[in-house]
Amino acid sequence: LKGMKSSGIKKEFSKTNDVLKELIGKKAPVVRTPYGSTDKKVLKSVKYPVILWSIDSRDWETRNIMNTVKDGDIILMHDLYEETADAVEVIVPRLLNQGYQLVTVSEMMEAKGIKLKPGHTYFNGRR
Repeated sequence: LKGMKSSGIKKEFSKTNDVLKELIGKKAPVVRTPYGSTDKKVLKSVKYPVILWSIDSRDWETRNIMNTVKDGDIILMHDLYEETADAVEVIVPRLLNQGYQLVTVSEMMEAKGIKLKPGHTYFNGRR
């Protein structure tokens, strides 16, 4: 995205939201830029809160996140690796046993009293 003109960035997100609207009946309340690639031009063009992550699970390497996860973390995982599904089967029960709740980013931010603002980047649910 960083190499694109503002009009191209807007078009990409507009097309995506058109598909979401058609499939699920509503547009995305937040976005994650591809590869987390973002700069001032991208943030100004997107006009949504941009959600990135505080922990990169590096799920293709089956790295264990349990030693680093904290309340409010956003964990990056991918749906194209078999290792991710294997890791989720281990990580989710452990997180739940430790008292964590798994929620959407929007739900977490609301619970934490963080008002998401368009054109801002968020890496976690901590102030």
